[in-house]
Amino acid sequence: VTAATPTEQVLTMMQELKKKGEAMMETEQKTFATYAEWADDESKKLGFEIQDGESKIEELTAFITKAESDASKLGREVEALEAEIAQLTSEKKEATELRATQ
Repeated sequence: VTAATPTEQVLTMMQELKKKGEAMMETEQKTFATYAEWADDESKKLGFEIQDGESKIEELTAFITKAESDASKLGREVEALEAEIAQLTSEKKEATELRATQ
């Protein structure tokens, strides 16, 4: 068995480093591919959540507008009914006073 020359030892060490570097690069590529897939999935998921949120905002805005319109309409109806009640109360009072005088 002959001893390896210093040059052969350096070449062997460089080949081992190359193999080690290639293995590390392959592991890093797998890790990055997994991360890139996760990031893409999260991006799509957030995109859908944003669309759902915007849709919900539009829906709730329309509901609020309708509720405000309904409240305004009902307020006017209440005012009309209160005026009618006041008129009927006044007419009742007048009729009662008229009966009392007869």
